Amino acid sequence: MLDVLIVDDEAKIRQVLEQILSARDCAVRQAQDGLDGLAQFKQRPSDIVITDIKMPKMSGVELLRELKHLDPLLNIVVITAFPSVEGAVEAMRYGACDFITKPFDISQIQAILYRCQQRVSLSRQLRQAGTGMLKLEELNRRLAELNDLKSQFLAALSHEINTPLCL
Repeated sequence: MLDVLIVDDEAKIRQVLEQILSARDCAVRQAQDGLDGLAQFKQRPSDIVITDIKMPKMSGVELLRELKHLDPLLNIVVITAFPSVEGAVEAMRYGACDFITKPFDISQIQAILYRCQQRVSLSRQLRQAGTGMLKLEELNRRLAELNDLKSQFLAALSHEINTPLCL
């Protein structure tokens, strides 16, 4: 199940997106502006964030930059009622994985959700592989420490055996 955070200053848009995503077995949370969305994400990270670009307090692009700083692998979908090539390019440059224009249709949301599911699956695999590598590195470090202790013990033992007893 995907955890989706919808950040939009329009309650109707949040509600429509929540209905569409909930019908696709997503756990959905809502935030009414960028600051609220950032706070909610820090409290409980999401798999996907869908954010409007034009919002009070913190724009969607500012939110995008903050979220990507917290989680570079996060899937962020930008949504706007004022589509422009420059806006899409800017959002993608800062790490958005997709761009939706209002009004949107269900098939568009479904296609984006499918792509995000694939990316989330890959991200989870990358994180697990990274965790496994950290565990291997820690085990190698511990083995090196034990090997050093063994060498020190053998050197001390060899020294003691080779030292004549004084009476």
